[in-house]
Amino acid sequence: MNVAERTHANAPAEAAAWLERFAKALAANDPQAAAALLNDSGLWRDILAFTWTIETMSGRAAIAARLGETAPRTQAVNFTIPPSRTPPRWVMRAGTQCIEALVAFETKLGRCNGVLRLVPDANALRAWTLITTMEELKGHEEAFKHRSADDDPTGVRRRPGV
Repeated sequence: MNVAERTHANAPAEAAAWLERFAKALAANDPQAAAALLNDSGLWRDILAFTWTIETMSGRAAIAARLGETAPRTQAVNFTIPPSRTPPRWVMRAGTQCIEALVAFETKLGRCNGVLRLVPDANALRAWTLITTMEELKGHEEAFKHRSADDDPTGVRRRPGV
């Protein structure tokens, strides 16, 4: 069975396998191997996680070049598909059938999330789009993530009897 025929076979396993290959390429400091996991016209949108800016790279060459500059200092690790989030699944985005996976990872300085969209490309699944975002800086976690029953939904602490 080729990639196009297995459209709904096992999206979670396919996404996890892609993510593992991407993590290994980054750990080996091999930006060419990481970029090869995207299709020729793949897009990578980074929001602070790797580039410390908001930046979009288009195409394997641009993605490999930017990963080569940023990955060694970023030291991205612990790539996972969080079980508490929507599992990877086949969806239609911009008229394209793809596996969409929500991912999490850490860098040397922070905790990050991402969105990965995989499409069939030359008998393999390659990323069509990859979005990486810094969510919080290590050592500067936001207190609202540790709400108690006395806190209201806005994170404001209520006074007793109010």
